[in-house]
Amino acid sequence: MIAFEPVRLVGCEERYVIGKMLGQGKYGQVYKAVCMQSGVRMAVKVLPLADETTRASAMQELAIMRRIDHPHVVHLANYFETANSAQLVMEWLPGGDLYAQLIERFSPEPFGVNSYSESQIRSLTFMALSGLQALHELRIVHRDIK
Repeated sequence: MIAFEPVRLVGCEERYVIGKMLGQGKYGQVYKAVCMQSGVRMAVKVLPLADETTRASAMQELAIMRRIDHPHVVHLANYFETANSAQLVMEWLPGGDLYAQLIERFSPEPFGVNSYSESQIRSLTFMALSGLQALHELRIVHRDIK
């Protein structure tokens, strides 16, 4: 369930302890965070709201994320907004995205040492395609699949 705070009345830092940056993309940064109330680890994506174009982009991402409820698509838990940025609080995936996992498993070690089994690859493929199908059923095209 998504429980949004009243916009600009409560700040993200009042609910979450923001930690180190996990990554940076074209539109913003993602930080590791911990909910002060529950202790649950989360990821906070910070999107700058520098002008109307970036604001519209952030609001579009928020609208899309609010529509998605699928076990194989990252879950949006909360949303905060300040005058300068939007913060999307999402479930934390401790292993990172699928791409990071594949790169880690297929490091330059002897073939087969850390590689996935056929059944693991089948399972990963099913999960990725299942999430993608859920997006497509909502008429959402994902342009940055990881």
